[in-house]
Amino acid sequence: MRSRHMRSTPAPQFLSILPQERETSVTAQFSIKSNKTIGNWRGTRKSFLTQARQVFQKIIMATTISEVLEDLKRTYEHQPTFLQAVDEIAGSLGSLLDDPENLKVFKVMIEPERSIQFRVVWHDRNGDTVVNRGWRIQFNSAIGPYKGGLRFHPTVDEGVLKFLGFEQTFKNALTGLPMGGGKGGSDFDPRGKTDAEVRDFCVAFMTELSRHIGENTDVPAGTWHLASACCLPLNPWETSMLVHVRLDFCMVHTSVSKTKLLASSRARG
Repeated sequence: MRSRHMRSTPAPQFLSILPQERETSVTAQFSIKSNKTIGNWRGTRKSFLTQARQVFQKIIMATTISEVLEDLKRTYEHQPTFLQAVDEIAGSLGSLLDDPENLKVFKVMIEPERSIQFRVVWHDRNGDTVVNRGWRIQFNSAIGPYKGGLRFHPTVDEGVLKFLGFEQTFKNALTGLPMGGGKGGSDFDPRGKTDAEVRDFCVAFMTELSRHIGENTDVPAGTWHLASACCLPLNPWETSMLVHVRLDFCMVHTSVSKTKLLASSRARG
């Protein structure tokens, strides 16, 4: 039985951060007034804090580039073209992605800011209704409005356009101009189509796309004289709509034409 004249020394306040079992053990040792015991307690505390620091570092570094890529593959396993592009960029960056801050940025960059899908309804030479799918992938606007062209091909899908938009982000950044990255297109096949059919498709596609773009938001690349050759003759409503697209959405905006040409030549090498 403990003497009533003996008092146990209270444990220091910082022992509250220790696990319950360790706190009980250290408190018991600390109650014995002995230099040897005090030394043991200090060693135990130092060992515990070292272990806690190591665990904390493991938690911080738990996410590696390999884990990021594996998670992306599980999410987009149906988009192999996009996954291949991300793999190649990650391989090019190499040890830069060992830095946690760089890895955080990369995790954000591999996801597009916005993926827009819409239907494109037009009429063929027989007057039958045809429905195609159109997309605009607005991938990254960190340094400026989205900028990227349009691709029309039967193999086009969301994964292909994400791949193109992802790489377009880096291509545009390398020009030194304030442009983000984006890409758009449709699974429309222009081969074998008449001028009237291409015109009808172009009007339908641009009518839908015009809801999502603007000179301060998204700037699709394009060559106006080719588009106009396909789209003429136009009725007054179509002319008004395409002129609106032309002026506001920078297909051939005079104030940015030099910048567009300079950016295109730099981005394409």
